[in-house]
Amino acid sequence: MTFYCGQCGAIATEGTTFCGTCGAQLLQPTQSGDLGGPTGADPRRPGAQMPPPGLGPPPSPRQNPLGSRRGLWAIVAAATGVALIAAAGGVWWWSQRSQTPASTATPTSTTASPPTSEPTPSPSTTEEPRSPATRVRSTIDLKGEPHGVTVDPERHQVFVTDYKNGVVLVIDLTSQRVVKRIPVGKNPESLAFDAGYEQLYVTAGGQGDLVVIDPTSREVVDTLAIGAGPLRVSAHPGGDSMLVASQAEATVTVVSTATHQITATIPTDPKPQGVAVDEQDGMAFVTHWQSNRISEVNLANSSVEGRLTLKQGTNGIAIDPLSRSLWVTNWDDGTVSVVDLASRRTSHTVRACTHPARVAVDSTAGAAYVTCNGAGKLAVINTTSGVLIATPGVGSKPTGVAVDPTTGFVYVTNFGSGKLSVLQPS
Repeated sequence: MTFYCGQCGAIATEGTTFCGTCGAQLLQPTQSGDLGGPTGADPRRPGAQMPPPGLGPPPSPRQNPLGSRRGLWAIVAAATGVALIAAAGGVWWWSQRSQTPASTATPTSTTASPPTSEPTPSPSTTEEPRSPATRVRSTIDLKGEPHGVTVDPERHQVFVTDYKNGVVLVIDLTSQRVVKRIPVGKNPESLAFDAGYEQLYVTAGGQGDLVVIDPTSREVVDTLAIGAGPLRVSAHPGGDSMLVASQAEATVTVVSTATHQITATIPTDPKPQGVAVDEQDGMAFVTHWQSNRISEVNLANSSVEGRLTLKQGTNGIAIDPLSRSLWVTNWDDGTVSVVDLASRRTSHTVRACTHPARVAVDSTAGAAYVTCNGAGKLAVINTTSGVLIATPGVGSKPTGVAVDPTTGFVYVTNFGSGKLSVLQPS
């Protein structure tokens, strides 16, 4: 791998001790952290590159700005009295340098500081992105019928719906144990975390409710009557709202996360399933069970403005904000469709597995994770090439999937075996 000298910005090669341009001692980049892959990965995008020359981290306080091989030869020459002319030239050079304004300092100077208008980036931006999670690290026995899953990285906990027992399980990630069971009502299926107001929303489809949980106290703080059969819930952070797909009523309900009030009820095609929101243009995309179509919902005017035709059995859905692409699982067809959001055209169709269910995207790792409900596996797909790169075995009937954005760990609920699989970056 290559990286940049913190003194002069020149490209250096891994394993090199001194910069070949300025002679400064090089600080080797950290390659990995403890539980979540590289610790300094830029969470904004995969394939993070080194900062351009001149914008690297400042030199170490212990480093002598004159401690280069070039400076060492100058000192030896002066001490031995060799090349008096050179010494005289050096006096002239320093006199000229002192007259040069700081804004026009000689580019070869190793002591020049970066412009105060441009803050020096954190050294963490110089690290490589993390690898996709393809290795099962542990399996947590939850019993029951675990279905939906989401991660609360700030409090280091995972929430899982138990469809059979009507509770939300709180799992501490340090101990990997269930620390609380929160009753929420009949047949809880999906959940989503609202980071703005720090609340967790859970659909209880068996009683037509949307349940709100405080993740700190781990208590129910509100219960909203949504209507028959609320299934999936998805956050719309830019609009301070939650979107709930109600399969029985063929609607998408918009709920304010500030007031817990219903602000819109939008009719859709039959059997709405998954919902994902494009934060850039404020459009919501809704899959429809046992069809091959996706509804495009304009949240500004609460109306369906278009439809996309994909493969049979559109189910899970997620958006990769980096590549501006829509990832959709096709349950009946055994494929995953990748749709370019700019053109609204399918760019890839990936043959994944039997009955692909849910999908989650980790832009930092450049990976999409698809639960293979009919195969007991997790399909890992490269988001750039659309190539299937791994299919690690998990449990029986894997359903829900979530990514921890800080560690890159992936959590998979296994509906058939009652377990939670924890995968880590390779």
